[in-house]
Amino acid sequence: MPHHDACWERAGGCLIRGCEGGEKQSTSIQLPPDVPIATPTDEPAPEEEASQGIEIDTLAGKKLGVLLSVGPEHPNFAHSIRLAGTAMEAQLEVFFYCLDDGVTAVDHPELQTMRAAGMRLFACAYGAQRRKIPPNENAIYGGLTMLSDMVYATDRFVSFN
Repeated sequence: MPHHDACWERAGGCLIRGCEGGEKQSTSIQLPPDVPIATPTDEPAPEEEASQGIEIDTLAGKKLGVLLSVGPEHPNFAHSIRLAGTAMEAQLEVFFYCLDDGVTAVDHPELQTMRAAGMRLFACAYGAQRRKIPPNENAIYGGLTMLSDMVYATDRFVSFN
């Protein structure tokens, strides 16, 4: 299977910035009903921005990468969930990678709810194997190359250790 076919099959798109390989497919993501959706009428016209002296920096459509290397019992797990949830509410694409003890959180209900709402959830296959956690359909299991591609492809990347 060529690289780009695997990207579309496993992750819903190629993670490599500027990649022109493979045909890009449209995916429809259903967000929870309480997530606000921005419309063009919600934004002031460019001349209004200039007259008010306000520079609006929209985050919609940007990509955020989150690395979690601690389990659900650690306080940083809650911090990572809140950041990812806030980013999704702001219409960012969120890529969440569980590494080391973070693989024990893959089946956590909050992560699965966010995955169902469109967050892309990945887990380290080696970390899962070391902890005797069998891979399942709740995340895309891969190696550090996948994490490296994610770091490169996202606009911002944060780590919770």
